[in-house]
Amino acid sequence: MSSLYYGGGFWTQYVLKLGISVPAIRYALCALSELHRTFQIQHDSNDPSDPSEHRKNSIAQYGLAIKHTQDILQEVSGGRKDRLVEGLVLCVLFVCYENLIGHHNFAQMHLQNGLKILALELGSTTEASPSATAVHIPADVIGVFHRLDLQAMSFADATAPYPYGQYLGGIKTGPKLPGSDSIHEFTESLTNCFRWLFTMVNISNPEPISKDELDMAAKFLWSWDLQFKRVIHSYDEQEKASVWENIQVLGLYHALVAILVEVGVYGDEMLHDQHEATYRRMVQIGENILNHRQEALNRYIFTFEMGIILPLFYTALKCRNPSIRRNAIRLLSSGHHQEGLWESVAAGQIAEFVVEVEERFLDAKIGAGSIPPSARVRQLAAR
Repeated sequence: MSSLYYGGGFWTQYVLKLGISVPAIRYALCALSELHRTFQIQHDSNDPSDPSEHRKNSIAQYGLAIKHTQDILQEVSGGRKDRLVEGLVLCVLFVCYENLIGHHNFAQMHLQNGLKILALELGSTTEASPSATAVHIPADVIGVFHRLDLQAMSFADATAPYPYGQYLGGIKTGPKLPGSDSIHEFTESLTNCFRWLFTMVNISNPEPISKDELDMAAKFLWSWDLQFKRVIHSYDEQEKASVWENIQVLGLYHALVAILVEVGVYGDEMLHDQHEATYRRMVQIGENILNHRQEALNRYIFTFEMGIILPLFYTALKCRNPSIRRNAIRLLSSGHHQEGLWESVAAGQIAEFVVEVEERFLDAKIGAGSIPPSARVRQLAAR
């Protein structure tokens, strides 16, 4: 399944439909399908299949996808701008593929190239005299790029650092409220606030993010939440049920970004102790989502999109309440989720290691909430 918690318009309307008529997209889908099969076999002890055969087939299909992509690129360069959307869809599929096989640098390259193309095309359509050759980029295509970009920002490490200084992705102007009442618009708006916050923090380094920028983000989050609650309140019961998971995940990410703003992102670790109630609510939301999707607890679930893993992982790392953080780890470890680069069991194992480091010399009589600043893990870096 490609999209658990977001609208599946990109995957159903563009990827599957274009896969019928565009050979490059069809081969890319076959490559991802074979790669997905290897993951399923590796997570199912009762499956006797050989994953190496599926991986070999995946590599062959990926090679054919790249070969046929050259034809699209040549036509776009020759003026066939109508094929640009096909190229962007392929770019997304290539990002997903390279990430899954561990080639994060190649994935970053594809992602940044796609974002640059988006910025150029969207810029040309918003000028007073737009170019006659400007192409309409569907909102679902734009949205999936922005969510993959956030995923890259949140997962980047020393082996594949995010190139903040190279490209700002058109988000330097600050977060913007949704332009309509659709769930897609709320998702896009919150995603871009998250991306903007990460960008501002990293380009201001080694100085902390400015108070003005944090105040701007706080004001945005307050207005976003007010507008979101108004829209959800207007839904009837059937409408709410149809987007229940979307609502829950958006609430989860809103809470996470709000905490990041309150603590200055990489600010004083002791400030996290003031947000126990929010962390407890985040864990409860995560458990509600998993309980709502019962099969998620019983089988391997794979999606290219971000979902509940990042908020639960962050909770396990930053909330020093022993009960809350261990509940977050329990949810990560009990499921078999993979959300893009994020794998739930591995995230749970890392969080367990952090807890062990922080609580190693803790006096049990005092409690984990008193972990001193010097014992708190601030950042994990790959070596």
